[in-house]
Amino acid sequence: MASSNVNMIPYIIKTLKKIEFSSLLDVGTGFGKWGCLVREYCDLMKAKSPADFQKGQWHIRIDGIEAFPDFISDLHRYVYDNIYVGRAEQVIDDLGSYDVIVMVAVLAHFPEDVGLSLLRRLYQHAAKALLITIPTRYCPQDDVFQNPHEVHHPVEWWHADFSFADHIAKRDLPPGERILVMSHGEPIPIADPYRVRKRGARSLVRRLLGR
Repeated sequence: MASSNVNMIPYIIKTLKKIEFSSLLDVGTGFGKWGCLVREYCDLMKAKSPADFQKGQWHIRIDGIEAFPDFISDLHRYVYDNIYVGRAEQVIDDLGSYDVIVMVAVLAHFPEDVGLSLLRRLYQHAAKALLITIPTRYCPQDDVFQNPHEVHHPVEWWHADFSFADHIAKRDLPPGERILVMSHGEPIPIADPYRVRKRGARSLVRRLLGR
């Protein structure tokens, strides 16, 4: 499918909001969800006037790679600055560096050798961080919509060796997803978007019990 698990959205967006970046590459754009969310929450949320909402006034360059041309729509052409059509492992070497690269719900579509080679190259192109998700169990899938790139390969990505990265933060989410942030220089922890709410709830309970 051209989408991914909705449970990951708050964790990924909150993590990205903690990183100062001016360029981002979305590998495997699918419907274009991550381009839209990053544009809104990491760029337009900083708008100081209505003019900042107009394309041409945006501050973050968001590019995308998509292997299946039929997924690309007017939404992509508006939200993304550039869309590169082709398989990521064939496109990435022609692109420059980005502050952040994201690849969400994509790795399962690669054989292990191709996937690991791609990750190493993406990490080299990411100046600050490479954020990916991996499945923690194998879920068979065929060529949805007659798209050969949708096939899932039987790879145990949860056992893969990602030691090429300087730092790795991880968080497991149900059902069967793991978020990884591979960073340079210093670790980048994965945000917990619900932590403040939990603290607030505990504090309220204490105040009520105290009364």
